[in-house]
Amino acid sequence: MPVSPPPGLEIRPARASDMTSIVELLDSAPDDAAVYQYPRLSDYPEALRPMHRAWVRGLLQDPTSLTRIAVLDGNVVVGFSSWARRAPNPDGPDSLHRIKISEPLILDEEEDHDSREGLPSIEPDKARAEAIARVREHLSRTSPFQSVPRYSLQGLAVHPSYQDRGIGRLLVRWGLEQGAAENVPVLTAGETRGVRFYTSKDLGFQVVKGSEWWLSRDCKDMSEQEAREGGNRGWESIHGGVSGAQVVWFPPGLSLEIGGVTYRG
Repeated sequence: MPVSPPPGLEIRPARASDMTSIVELLDSAPDDAAVYQYPRLSDYPEALRPMHRAWVRGLLQDPTSLTRIAVLDGNVVVGFSSWARRAPNPDGPDSLHRIKISEPLILDEEEDHDSREGLPSIEPDKARAEAIARVREHLSRTSPFQSVPRYSLQGLAVHPSYQDRGIGRLLVRWGLEQGAAENVPVLTAGETRGVRFYTSKDLGFQVVKGSEWWLSRDCKDMSEQEAREGGNRGWESIHGGVSGAQVVWFPPGLSLEIGGVTYRG
C-alpha cells in the first residue's frame, strides 16, 4: 500500500546544478526496456551514464522541454520528469510543433565529468535492442495522436529507495493540471511497469487502442493472447520478455474521436 511522500519533499523545475544528480538518479532507476536490452545492467548500473548525461544535457538546454524534479533536503534528487507541449504550427495549420515552455539552462562544460574513463562498458543484446527500436519506431509512425495538440511526458523516474511513496504521481500530476487548464490530453508511453503505473486508478491514463506490444525473451513479437496465456508475462524475469504501450489522459469533460476510437476524460 502506498505511503505518504517523504516530509520536506519539493517539486520544482530543474536547475543547471541538478544535472549530475539527475543523471545518477537515472542510473539507479532503469526502465524495463533498458533492463531487457542490457542483461548485465543490474551489475553495472553506471554503465549507461554517458548516454543518460547526453540525454539530460539536451533536455536542460532545450526551451521546448521542461524538466521537473522531486528534491529532498534542498538538493537530493529523488524524482525526475520531462515534458513537452505540442501545438498547432502557425506555418503549417495541418501540423504540430513543439512550443517553448522553459528557459534553456546554461551548463558548465568544466563540470561535465562524463567520460567513459573509469566507467564499466557493457553492450546491449543486439537483437533485443533492434526489437525495442523497431516497436518504438512503429509506434511513432502509427500513433493516432500524431496530429493531436497535447502535452507529452518524455521521461519519468523515481529513485528505488523512494518508490511507492507518491513521488511519481506528484510529478505526473503537474502535467495533468497543465492539460486540464489548456483542455488538451497528456500522452506518454511506457513498458510493463510504467503502463501499470499510468493506468492505475490514481492517475487514470487509458491505453491507446492498437498501441500495445509484446516481445518474448528471444525478441519475437507476441500476440496479446499468447502473452495473457503465459507464454510471456511481460517483464517478469521468469519469462524474460517485455511489453509496452502508449497511454493517454484526457481532462474531465473533453471527448475526442481519434483513429475511430472515442476517448473521454
